[in-house]
Amino acid sequence: MRGNARGGGGGAGGRRATYGEVPEGRKPQRAPWLTASVAPAVPPGHERDGALRVAFPMTSSPYLTDTHRRFQARVRDFALERIVPVARALDESAEFPWESVKAMGEEGYLGVPIPRELGGMGLDTLSYILVVEELAKHDASYAITVSAHTTLGTSPILTFETREQQER
Repeated sequence: MRGNARGGGGGAGGRRATYGEVPEGRKPQRAPWLTASVAPAVPPGHERDGALRVAFPMTSSPYLTDTHRRFQARVRDFALERIVPVARALDESAEFPWESVKAMGEEGYLGVPIPRELGGMGLDTLSYILVVEELAKHDASYAITVSAHTTLGTSPILTFETREQQER
């Protein structure tokens, strides 16, 4: 028998509430992290069709140095200039963003934690995380491209290959 001990599944006429439906007699609850004080991830003027964007910026983190904050702002500016204007069209056409990814490489975002002597930026792991976070705020496909390139592609080479192989 379905339902609770009082017989019936709750809600109107013994019917169970479906996913997303608020059972009769209960108030809808709002997730505690969705408050009016949370700033949107997309700066004013860059909204996409009025979609709700919620940001949890790392800008107030005690772990960020001024260098980290400047680097984060640089990545944000890149995303607003090079990614946001083409993201929708690329999504709709299901095309890979070759030009934008090439530009990310030219900026060094595909090699943030890679040592300088191997052609990377030679920055710390937090800088790499900031790149992924900033890109994900604007288009997740760019963040996953950087992440996959760095962790799946380059990381095994740095970890397991000889110096000679790494330099190729």
